[in-house]
Amino acid sequence: MSKTLAQPAIFDAGTPQILGLATAVPPFREAQDVVARKMAVISDLDERETKWLQRLYSNSRVKYRQSVVSAFAEEIDSWQIFGKKNPISTAARNAIYKQQAPKLSHQAAQLALDTWGGKAADITHIIFVSCTGVMAPGVQSYLQKSLHLSPYINQIGLNMMGCFGAFKGLDLAAAYARQNPDFRILVVCCELCTLHLQASNDPEHQVGNALFADGAAACIVGTHAKPFEQALYSIEKNVSYSLPDTSDKMTWEVIDTGFLMGLKPDVPQFIFEHIAEFAQKLLPKGVGIYDCQWPVHPGGKQILNAVQNALNLTEEHLACSWEVLAQHGNMSSATFLFILDAMNKQSRTSPWAIGLGFGPGLTVEGVLLGNSPPLKKGVAGRKACGGI
Repeated sequence: MSKTLAQPAIFDAGTPQILGLATAVPPFREAQDVVARKMAVISDLDERETKWLQRLYSNSRVKYRQSVVSAFAEEIDSWQIFGKKNPISTAARNAIYKQQAPKLSHQAAQLALDTWGGKAADITHIIFVSCTGVMAPGVQSYLQKSLHLSPYINQIGLNMMGCFGAFKGLDLAAAYARQNPDFRILVVCCELCTLHLQASNDPEHQVGNALFADGAAACIVGTHAKPFEQALYSIEKNVSYSLPDTSDKMTWEVIDTGFLMGLKPDVPQFIFEHIAEFAQKLLPKGVGIYDCQWPVHPGGKQILNAVQNALNLTEEHLACSWEVLAQHGNMSSATFLFILDAMNKQSRTSPWAIGLGFGPGLTVEGVLLGNSPPLKKGVAGRKACGGI
C-alpha cells in the first residue's frame, strides 16, 4: 500500500457511519452435496440430469446453506414443501415468511443494537429490506413493537430490490443521517430464499436452487458519533448503474408455487465488461484498485470470478466474499452486510473498502466505505479478510 495513500474522512463528524452491525441465521443447516441429492430426487431427474446437477452444486463453491424450513435439514420425505408432485402454494410459502421473517429480523436487529450500545428508544428510523415475502403491516412494524422502539419512529420498507437491497438501504440511511446529527437509523435485511426453491429440470432454475439460502443482517447508521459509539465504517459515496438492454437478465416472477428466480447465464459476462469502468467512479482521488478491500456480493462463483478477472484482483482481495458464499450461500440483500461483518472481525489492511452488488435491472450498485477503527497490522492469529 502506498505510503502517501489518502485517508478517508472517517473522523469527519458529519460523515454517515455504520455504528453497529450484526447477522443472524436460522437453525436448519445442510451441506451442499446433501441438498444436491435431495433436489435431484424431488425434481425427478434422470441419471444424466442428476450427474449434471451434482457437478453444478459441487462446483458452486458453496459448502453449506441454511433455511427457516426444518425440512431443509431432514430427509426427502419431508420435502413436500418444494416437491414436484404436490408443492405448496405461493400463499402457503408466504405464510411461512410472515411467521419466520419477523423472528429472524428481530434476532439480527437486537444483536446490532447490542453492538451499537445505545438505547432502542433513540432509534429514529427503521428501514426494512426484503424481496422474498410480502406482508402488511411490514416487518418493520413488527420490529417497532418487538424491539420497543419509539411509536414515533419513521418506518420504511424497501421491497423486491434483490441482491443489491442492502446498498439502497445504506444509501437511504446515509441520506437521513445527514439531515440531523441525532438521527439513528436501523437498517434490517432479511431474506428467506429457500421458501422459493423450485423442483425443476430447467438449468436456469437449478442454478438459483444451488445458490440461495436464508439469513438476516442489521446495522445502525448515524453521524456525529457519541462517546459510547464506535464507527465501524464510514459511508463516503454511493454509485448506481443500470446496464443497457439487460432487463431480462435477472428477474423475480410470481408463480403459483412461489417466486421464480430468473438468472441468465451471460450475467457474469455483462458484469465483466462493465465493472472496471464502474469501479473507477468509486475510487477516491489518488487511490488505486489494489489500495482497497473489496466486499463484493457473491451472486455466485462466476460473478465473483468476473469481478476478479476484470479488475485483475486475486481471491485474497475478495476473501470475505468467498468465505460467506462458502459458509452461507447467497442470502440476497442480507449477504453484503454478512461480508462487512466478516471484514469487521478481521484485521484491516486498507483505509478504503469498495462494496459491489448486482440485482434486477441488470443494475450494479457500489458504495465507497472508509475503514474504521484504525488499521490493525501484524495482529497475531488474525488473517486479513479481503485485503491486499
